[in-house]
Amino acid sequence: NGLEAESRWQEALELLRECEKLDADDRYLLSEYSARRIRILKQSGQEEAWLGALKQHVFGFPQREMTYISELKEAVPADQWPELLQQLFQNENTKGLPRELQLSEGMLDEMMEELEKSRNPYELGKYEKVLRKVYPERVRDLMLKQLDCQMRQASERSAYAKTVQDLKRLYGYPEGRKKAAELAAAWR
Repeated sequence: NGLEAESRWQEALELLRECEKLDADDRYLLSEYSARRIRILKQSGQEEAWLGALKQHVFGFPQREMTYISELKEAVPADQWPELLQQLFQNENTKGLPRELQLSEGMLDEMMEELEKSRNPYELGKYEKVLRKVYPERVRDLMLKQLDCQMRQASERSAYAKTVQDLKRLYGYPEGRKKAAELAAAWR
């Protein structure tokens, strides 16, 4: 940090290389060093090296948020982005972000299709606000299906109560009250 504060970029990069050698077996530390390298290269104005380090970081280390991916999108020419995006969807290190990628790219139709195939109710809940604006009936129907599945798997009173509470979220959808009442009647 001292070298960075004094703008001694080359020395800071050399120190990072030494640290990487010493900690070559620790993926967490290597990821931290990679992030620091990105910052140093950007601050020092080494654009080409910065872009290379950014790509290496995004594709070489697990990404848990969109920060570096968004930075990469802004940095590459627009005609290169579609190919990089496809690589991101296929890369092991970005496999935890497919919905975030779809959302950032406006790929809501693809997202909705995949959620309809998925059995993970958490995912729909996370993206419900965005998707309900575009696909209110499809989101409602998917929620109905997931709630029915939740109720069938519930084995404790608290799980039943939570599912019934979740059922009330349907009221804001087209014909939501009617569909919720039909589902509740089927459960009885």
